Amino acid sequence: MNLFSRWMQDNIPATIVVVVPPTYPVLAVTTTAESIRDRAIAVVGALVPRSLAGGVGNRFRAYLNEGSGDLVKWASSNPAGAFRRFQVRTTADAASNVSNADFEERSVTLVVTIAYPHTSRTGPGDALDRDDIIDEDFKLIDFNLGVYGRVNFSPPDPDATPLGATDAIVRGDSVDFLVVEAVFTYQRLTS
Repeated sequence: MNLFSRWMQDNIPATIVVVVPPTYPVLAVTTTAESIRDRAIAVVGALVPRSLAGGVGNRFRAYLNEGSGDLVKWASSNPAGAFRRFQVRTTADAASNVSNADFEERSVTLVVTIAYPHTSRTGPGDALDRDDIIDEDFKLIDFNLGVYGRVNFSPPDPDATPLGATDAIVRGDSVDFLVVEAVFTYQRLTS
């Protein structure tokens, strides 16, 4: 008969001792460049732009990376369906800055490319309204992927530290593109 059964039968007070194994601090939460890229796709896809936010077709929509995965080529040949279509790619997974036998710190650059076709969809000012929306969208993306975007890259999501984002506008014949480069540091397992 165990101690609990005896207490229940005899109603004799008993002391129950629970042994908890010692816990050790977590030294590092590791992730991969692919996980960071996938999280960035989810974050940008969930953003609601302030301008033209009323319609579903005005939100950010992820490019499906079909065929060659060339968003610029696809958007240039399909401008009607390219508004705020975006793609996130990794360009560089830099060599380790710090390493030990278990994990290493690395950095990765994500390139977010967003299409804006030359239509009157952005407003009556055409190119000038398009430039205003591109600037507005960069501020929104920078806030969520740049240095203030740490909350979007904390556990349980991929644990990464955003170091900032820069932007450039690439002008095309039928589509303009906002190109955002965001740099992250992260820790990954060495094995």
